[in-house]
Amino acid sequence: MFGSQVDQIDGAIGEGSLFHTTLGFYIHGVRIRAGWRERTIAVHRPVGTRNQIGRCLEPHDLAISKLVAFRDKDRAFVRTLLIEEMIDGDILLDRLTATHLDAELQILVEKWLRSTMQGLSE
Repeated sequence: MFGSQVDQIDGAIGEGSLFHTTLGFYIHGVRIRAGWRERTIAVHRPVGTRNQIGRCLEPHDLAISKLVAFRDKDRAFVRTLLIEEMIDGDILLDRLTATHLDAELQILVEKWLRSTMQGLSE
């Protein structure tokens, strides 16, 4: 998703929007590496879903989208994914490298990720 699309989603149905205050939840637009659709995971529960299939982000793509936001709560979430071995740090670094970010954010996220991985391995 491109930056302007992310901003449109956040403005229309994001945190603090009329959508959020009316329905009690919000959608957060995120930037994700190309090919994410092919990596989604199908979730199917015939009961209560009218037999529909949902698609969830692959955990590494989800983690990258959280790191790009770089909020405290998102970094804590990714750290927990690493601790619980739900994601692999090396795959995360590869995905980060392949994600189009401005240079400053790329460096910031990579430094945090490498530091966190090193701290968890000690």
